Amino acid sequence: MKLSNRNREETLQALKQKTYDVLIIGGGLTGASIALDATTRGMDTALLEMADFGSGGSYRQSMLSFEQGDYYYKTWKDLEVEKETIATNFSALYQHTTGMYVKYRGDLDLKNLTTIKRSLLFPFRKRQTNDTTQVVRAKDIQQFEPLVNLRHLERGFLFESGLINRSLMAIELIKQASQLGTDSVNYLKVIQFIYDQDNQIIGVKAEDQINGDSVSIYARRIINATGKNFNRIRKLDLTDQKQTLPQTINKKTLIYLNTATPPIKRILTFNDIQRASYVTLVPDKGKLLLTSVEKLVRPEKLSHRPSETDINHYLDLLNQVVKDYRFNLDDVIDINLTYEVNYESNSEITNLLLISDGGLISVFGTETEAYRLYAGKVVDHLAKKLKKEMNILYSNSETNVISINQKKQVDPDEFESLAIDQAELSQITKVYGDQTTQLLKYYQRAEKKSTKHKINQLLCAELLYSIEQTAIYSPLDFFIRRTRMIHDLDHLSEQTTGILNLLAQKLAWTKEERSYFEREFRIWLTEQD
Repeated sequence: MKLSNRNREETLQALKQKTYDVLIIGGGLTGASIALDATTRGMDTALLEMADFGSGGSYRQSMLSFEQGDYYYKTWKDLEVEKETIATNFSALYQHTTGMYVKYRGDLDLKNLTTIKRSLLFPFRKRQTNDTTQVVRAKDIQQFEPLVNLRHLERGFLFESGLINRSLMAIELIKQASQLGTDSVNYLKVIQFIYDQDNQIIGVKAEDQINGDSVSIYARRIINATGKNFNRIRKLDLTDQKQTLPQTINKKTLIYLNTATPPIKRILTFNDIQRASYVTLVPDKGKLLLTSVEKLVRPEKLSHRPSETDINHYLDLLNQVVKDYRFNLDDVIDINLTYEVNYESNSEITNLLLISDGGLISVFGTETEAYRLYAGKVVDHLAKKLKKEMNILYSNSETNVISINQKKQVDPDEFESLAIDQAELSQITKVYGDQTTQLLKYYQRAEKKSTKHKINQLLCAELLYSIEQTAIYSPLDFFIRRTRMIHDLDHLSEQTTGILNLLAQKLAWTKEERSYFEREFRIWLTEQD
């Protein structure tokens, strides 16, 4: 089945008509990874998302680096392999980059306590990874980053890493799971759980965010993988009164800052002594992404709204490291606060998820490079329980052999007649990877529609592809997913009417929907300017 909103009614009918093995609430990277793993093992799987797929915490760029963590050796080896797997499987979405860790007086010495320690204990590490680390003397750091504050600076370390677009990674996983049999629907909000006579959860009631209809869906196991909506779903469970949390949780704060010219050229990491954590800065097209991962020991409750004190703490820290810039609250564009567990290969399942008395399985997610391993642990748990109940032996996970979205060369002879320049083609392959050829076939079909709606032919082809293959429903679903693409805002503004008319025709919008989506889209365009 395609991941399409054109067959939305068909999918909704399918959801009503059977009892699933697994129903996953949440269409981010965690839910997507679990859905694909469960489907490859033969489980009947459904996935529901209340907004657009990948629109929660997953829509950020993420750095694939775990050198700052204190992992057991086996986990460390596994994560090295996973990092390479992601870079290969999602090569179209993966961007190789370099970063610098700067150490100030009093900071944890990353080089001494992590890299050197492991090199001594595990001398064969270099055979397992291509990563390199280069020491930079304090007086030479400004050759690499001129605006780094040199006061109390001891040294720096250059390292190699990579950035991955988590939103598109999640969508590609959902798309692959849907092709293998998962029923996936966005804009379907869970509002209530359904219980049997023993107070065990056997289904959900969900509200269609498009037409307001209610639908009941039944499943043997239900997973809460909603990220920042984690608490909202748990509160719907009448049996979950204990609110017991794992012993250790990582609190991840992401702050987007507006800056005309990013003060750094590459990823910059530094120590946050006060909170015993690391802060990472990622320059991203005129904006700056600040990420901090702080370990919480024996947390009692989880807040998903950062306090002004927290935000000011990180802004002050940033102003100490980057000179000649003064960031304040007015520069903050967006804030996202989520929680993750620290994955270890020997982690007990009880440290990776929560199970309520009614059977709701709540998962936190984990660092990007460990998502597949984490999903495997969760589905292992499901498989054992379901096997005992149903006497069915589920297969092992096959996700390690699935090609997801690799960067493939497009045969220039096949599309020689298409009026697409190399710069446009290069941008497209960064997002569509091995599906670029399929997209270019839409380009051939889009000529008449692009003329009718007065839309650029390539943009028209991408819209048609996204409607039929990746379940977009609104203009913002499409454009927010394409954050790595460079938009000509004036050109987009001129094509707004045509874009809306095409989507309205293909998705059978009502007049009210068209009016709402137009207002939403024009506001977004204004904010981008």
